[in-house]
Amino acid sequence: MIRVSLKHGMTKKFSLRFRDAMFVVDLGDKRLVSQYLESIGTDWESYMVRNPDFILERIRRYIPPPEELYKSVSMLFMLYGPAKCVLSEKPLFNEDAWSASKHVLEEIRLGHVSDV
Repeated sequence: MIRVSLKHGMTKKFSLRFRDAMFVVDLGDKRLVSQYLESIGTDWESYMVRNPDFILERIRRYIPPPEELYKSVSMLFMLYGPAKCVLSEKPLFNEDAWSASKHVLEEIRLGHVSDV
C-alpha cells in the first residue's frame, strides 16, 4: 500500500499501528486471551511485542466502517508521515508515500476497504 524506508527509525512503529488501525481486535476475544496471558504471568501488550502471531492466531479482527477507519488512518498518516528519522533527518513519508496515502484514504472513504 504505502512504501516507506526500512531504515527509518519509525518504520516498525508505523507498520504496527497501521496494522492495528486496519484490523481492529474483537474485544471479547481480547478479553479471553488477556485472561489466559495473565494466568501465565504476562499481559497483552508484552506478548504482542514478543509473539504477536500467538495472539493474532487466536482472535478475530475486523476492518472498521469507512468513517471510523478513515479517521484513524488519516490521523496515523498525519502523525507518522512527517516524523523525521533521528539519523537521516528525513520524514517517514516521501513524495510517493504521500501520494499513495491519498489513494489509500480515498479507497477507505469510498468503502472499498471496510468489512461489510
